[in-house]
Amino acid sequence: NYTLLLKLHILCLDDIIRAMRENPVRYPKALILDIDGVVNWRVPFQYAGLPIIGQHHARKYPAYIGEVPVDTGSADDLTGFRNLFSVWRHFVAPVFPDVTRVIKGLDIQTAVFGNTGRPKELNMVRATWDSLDMAGIDSRFKEIYFKPVGQKTVEHKLAVTKAIAEKYGEENIVVADDNPFDLLPQAARLPAARFILIKDYTTNKLLKGIDMPEHYPNVVIGRTFRHGLNVVMALELPVAA
Repeated sequence: NYTLLLKLHILCLDDIIRAMRENPVRYPKALILDIDGVVNWRVPFQYAGLPIIGQHHARKYPAYIGEVPVDTGSADDLTGFRNLFSVWRHFVAPVFPDVTRVIKGLDIQTAVFGNTGRPKELNMVRATWDSLDMAGIDSRFKEIYFKPVGQKTVEHKLAVTKAIAEKYGEENIVVADDNPFDLLPQAARLPAARFILIKDYTTNKLLKGIDMPEHYPNVVIGRTFRHGLNVVMALELPVAA
């Protein structure tokens, strides 16, 4: 009868509330995302993986990465057809719908950062923010760090990730990138952080000869950003305060 169903409903609700209290939501305090290939669409391969067939790639990951500061200067204002074409090409690359849903569904306490190899050029900065605005997720990004002139992408990304890790705690950050040449050096230097490598058509080739569980136990390989984040969230992350 109705009374019995109501009692069962209350009991089920009590069980759900108790389970939520006993198993609090786990989330990263900071999420650091590459833009191209993670947030925005890009061709699903790394150029470094195309001309090299069947080689052992472990030795190709640099043992030393130069220490560079996080650039806080203003963006350069460049002109020229080549630069404007590059800006247009990045602007029209859409944000993955699945990524939009994930970012909108994140806990509000999670700080989201962009860490990209896109040049720190005024039009590129505007185009990037505009593409996020069109997807309705620009307000969720606390900051986007663009690569300044004179810095290598891997150096730039490592500097940014280390700075954010110092602020939020190395064990409290999750980093996502689709390029192992940029991601693995970060994972090696920040062993307490979690990393998501988004898989593309060249990932297996670029990781050939590398024992990932042995050398990079803090890296998860995800088919998509959502898949990788789900795996990371199922691992041990600090409990939300």
